[in-house]
Amino acid sequence: MEIKTLSLIAIIILLLYYIQSQKAELTLTPVVLWHGMGDTCCLPFSLGHIATVIKENTAGSYVHSLKIGGNLIDDYKKTYPQPLTGLVGDPETSP
Repeated sequence: MEIKTLSLIAIIILLLYYIQSQKAELTLTPVVLWHGMGDTCCLPFSLGHIATVIKENTAGSYVHSLKIGGNLIDDYKKTYPQPLTGLVGDPETSP
């Protein structure tokens, strides 16, 4: 083989190695979802579906849907009577 051909092959190999190393360093942005009034964190036809769509379309980003309360019923009920400032410091809303 000619020197030019060997040089071209070496450059291609280095370029492919560089591209592969850049893919490995790709970082995904985590996503936090907080539902609105009358919704819950995790129902598959609601915000749970949105979380799934984000995961599927972002190569598996970490998605956390906030649950305000100990279960889905509390999560639903706490969206109505309490303003956001009332949720701060509530032990049930802490992770």
